[in-house]
Amino acid sequence: YRRQRQMCIRDRLIPDPQGESWLNKLLLQDMLERLPQRERKLLYLRWRQGLTQAETARALGMTQVQVSRAEMRLKSQLRRQWMDSG
Repeated sequence: YRRQRQMCIRDRLIPDPQGESWLNKLLLQDMLERLPQRERKLLYLRWRQGLTQAETARALGMTQVQVSRAEMRLKSQLRRQWMDSG
């Protein structure tokens, strides 16, 4: 009975039809906020603005190769952090 009651209370406190998506968003936001500003901007330009690597490179004063390598490194880093958090 107690377990059932706890689940009902939790469901009322966190009325999210998508399960734990709010927690995933919060975790990802925290991971991104911990990155240096330049790396956050690189990801923002690539993922949110949809810029190409060449366009992102021009905006950040980098080469396309530097953007490509930084993006691969960041994706790997974030993936590792994500897996470690779960």
